[in-house]
Amino acid sequence: MRTRGQKLKEAVVRSGVLRPHRAVIIGFSGGPDSLALLALLDALREEWDLRLFAIHVNHGLRPEASREAKHAAELASHFTCTYIEREASVSETASEKKIGIEEAGREERYRIFREIASACRRETGREVLIALGHHADDQAETVLFRLIRGTGIHGLAGIPAVREDAGGAMIIRPLLDIHRAEIEDYIEELGLEPNHDTSNDSDDYTRNRIRHELLPLLEREYNPSVREALVRLAASASEEDAHAEAAAKEELTRREERRETETGETAVKLEDFENLPAGCQYRIAVLLLKQLGLEDRIRRSLAEELLAVMTSRNPSARMRLPKGWEAVRRYDELILRFAEVSDESDDSVDSVDSAAPLTLRMKRLTDEEWEKCCGEYPAGSCAVLDADLLGDPEDIVLRTRQDGDRIALAVGTKRLQDLLVDSKVPREEREELLLAARGREILWIPGPPAFERAHQVDLKCAAAEEKVFGEGAARFFARGRYTKQYRLSPETTHVLVLTLEFLN
Repeated sequence: MRTRGQKLKEAVVRSGVLRPHRAVIIGFSGGPDSLALLALLDALREEWDLRLFAIHVNHGLRPEASREAKHAAELASHFTCTYIEREASVSETASEKKIGIEEAGREERYRIFREIASACRRETGREVLIALGHHADDQAETVLFRLIRGTGIHGLAGIPAVREDAGGAMIIRPLLDIHRAEIEDYIEELGLEPNHDTSNDSDDYTRNRIRHELLPLLEREYNPSVREALVRLAASASEEDAHAEAAAKEELTRREERRETETGETAVKLEDFENLPAGCQYRIAVLLLKQLGLEDRIRRSLAEELLAVMTSRNPSARMRLPKGWEAVRRYDELILRFAEVSDESDDSVDSVDSAAPLTLRMKRLTDEEWEKCCGEYPAGSCAVLDADLLGDPEDIVLRTRQDGDRIALAVGTKRLQDLLVDSKVPREEREELLLAARGREILWIPGPPAFERAHQVDLKCAAAEEKVFGEGAARFFARGRYTKQYRLSPETTHVLVLTLEFLN
């Protein structure tokens, strides 16, 4: 009779993600999942000619972190592998990049994995795989989480079994067909005591509530095999997604008239484009955004705006894209190119320092971190933007108006000057408005609630607010205005929160 370990080893081989004669870096927390992964790969080590490296990243965020690192080293000693412990500068990274602790920890882990992968490649002369311990229950939770928030077929595909990291490293997940209960039984069979991450016990995060509450409810009341059903859904969606992606790539190749290597300018034929299936149209829009290097900015809202230009009845339709790109229609052709600098001007004033002692504070959070703390921000007291779509926030400044300022509305963009005039904001008040801007792109026009939050109950508030907001401006911007270009969507994974602070 086969042991649990033999069955799971066969499942790892069937996953098809492993390759012989490789160096394998294992993300090793010492928890049940990574311990099972290390044990199974060690069982295949000789047969597959693998060099194993167990990497423990000490985030230093919890009192038990040092104890867990020591125990991880003891666990790794039971196997034929090289154990490496690295300390991550999570708090420093979060502060420096203005992101949440959870995202900073992830960035640090992958940075360390990439560094070690590069060193292993030089030392061993082998191709390197980075193996992570995500399993079937993680897959089920991910699919259900995305389904609740709203997603498409790509999102339903869940966690990929294989993907290439941004640094070029190949990431594999050999346990995606194995359930948590099987892993726990295997760990018991090994007779080893894994580390326990207490943060997984908390129901503060949506994903943990799905694991502890929603999935058990669905199993109990609706379908005892709901986890298996969700995993099958992910597998089917992944196959369909790959097929649809290949068809869209083929169609785009047929339509591309030219692509300049040096400038990146691309021309695409749009003749009969509207006759393509809607799903194919959308994927072509996404592929074009990827060709421009905008992978980290792609959201459904951005792809749909590009698609609106491609299918518009206006033969001269255009839109601004992130990172300085623009999409321009020339009748039955779409041109993607770097945007030309606008020479339009109005009667607005040059950028000057505000009389109010204010500064702009920016904080990047994961969507789950924002979900936990959004109640701390009264309506209109901040601007909340899709951080991945927005990109690098370093060039965002707080200033008054400048020539050529524009703000994105629900449909298209509008000159700020025109918006203020149409809204009957007096000229003298327009000149005092404070704006969060990036170049000529207006991201946020703070309203009175933003100033109220900034000073809390500080007496200098009244004078500052009176200075910045006259009656007309305060009426129009009662809760502020911010760009629709980077609005949140069901696909948002990170948010950038903009607030005002008074300087002491």
